[in-house]
Amino acid sequence: MNVQRSSFYAWKKKLSHPSTKMRNLLSNILLFNEYHAKYPSHGYRWLNAKIRLDAGLILSDAYAHKCCKITGIKSQAKHYKYKKPGDSYRIFPNLLMKEMQIDGPLQCIVSDMTAFHVKGIYYELTLYMDLWNNAVGRTIGKEIREEMNQERKVFSKTEVDDRIAAKVMQKNEKWRINHKSQ
Repeated sequence: MNVQRSSFYAWKKKLSHPSTKMRNLLSNILLFNEYHAKYPSHGYRWLNAKIRLDAGLILSDAYAHKCCKITGIKSQAKHYKYKKPGDSYRIFPNLLMKEMQIDGPLQCIVSDMTAFHVKGIYYELTLYMDLWNNAVGRTIGKEIREEMNQERKVFSKTEVDDRIAAKVMQKNEKWRINHKSQ
């Protein structure tokens, strides 16, 4: 019984005449048991919110946790363990180059576009790449950047696109001239 000998009669009186605090705790425990029987997959916070809505009884979350802890009420919802999506460094086969026969520049140009905000300004960055020798993305971009630095101005998107088209045509003509002479 774990009751001290000197306090036995006080303990016995407490059992037969519980305090209002103890009676409220027991009634709240019965209420939580009732709601847990209806909604076994919910925890103490959700049960407390449901009791607050239905019965109008306002209890703190700490008190609701105490009531649930006394009776052993736990959510019976299944908890899933996080699984990583997979290996982040997986290398895929190059299906684009597998069946393509590229003999010269500008036969196949691929692009990749990304958009982002910097200090509230919206930017779209597009990389063009010639699959023959990767020259479009590297050399043309470098040449346009050097032109922007020399002229000390920022080109609009249409100006950049026009300059890229002109540079691509220049490169194409240079390659045709060099290829015919060989």
